[in-house]
Amino acid sequence: MKNILKLITLMTTSLFAQSKGDIAFIGYNADGDDDFAIVALSDIPAGTTIYFTDSEPNVSGTGMIDDSEGVLTWVVGESILTAGTVVTFTDTDNDTNPAFGASNGTITRSNAGFLLTASEGDNIFATLGNPASDEVTVWLAGFEYRNTGQGTNFSQTGLTVGVNYLVINDTASKDGGQYTGVRTGKTISEYRDLINNEENWDTETEDGESVLPFNSTNFELVSLFNSINTIPGLKLSVENKKITTNIGSIINVCDVLGKQVVNQDLPQGIYLVTVKQEEKMEVYKVAI
Repeated sequence: MKNILKLITLMTTSLFAQSKGDIAFIGYNADGDDDFAIVALSDIPAGTTIYFTDSEPNVSGTGMIDDSEGVLTWVVGESILTAGTVVTFTDTDNDTNPAFGASNGTITRSNAGFLLTASEGDNIFATLGNPASDEVTVWLAGFEYRNTGQGTNFSQTGLTVGVNYLVINDTASKDGGQYTGVRTGKTISEYRDLINNEENWDTETEDGESVLPFNSTNFELVSLFNSINTIPGLKLSVENKKITTNIGSIINVCDVLGKQVVNQDLPQGIYLVTVKQEEKMEVYKVAI
């Protein structure tokens, strides 16, 4: 009964966008009227407010250093934005543009000055809390396209290059680009590594508008659900269609009907994985 209740809890648990890396930038256009795109890497509750700024953080990390830069306020739509969903933001340099808006929810220019600079390079940060009023609680993600390194007070964001912050080297004036890597069969952490690596992007040095429209195909996630803190530090992964663990050992793998299966060449589906660490044995639900 204990394990059954645990599995029911796992199946009803949602992760919300309240930590670094819960979204990632997957496209930008710094020409024309400016556009960008993100993917949710965690479920985001309906009505959540996320801010985007092209400024850099202030010395305290609670806001932006330059009030002349801009802020966009995005409010998620009426339904949960599920992990893997792509959202595009169109013609964001002026809210009078006819196409100004987002593919999910609504955006407003809460602080004038949001403008991506093509020739000199720029950056965008996503935050929880308004950077214009020093209310930032979490720097969710960011990216830059320039060759001068991270900007002023970058360390205050807590973001890490290549993990939840993307660097596009701007030596060739990269006016636009988008992620062109795989969108199926990876875990959230694997997608973070892929997306935040310029090698998996196509970029444009002449006309950023040519990267439009962004690829709006949603990402298919390999979801790993496990009991929180039952085996501290445990991480389940899927490698070459085989479930692996970084701690302890996998005793058996069963399908949802309880039938034991061979842990190799696993097709897509839901599996119950028994992991043993010292004297503790736990059952985890893994969706491939």
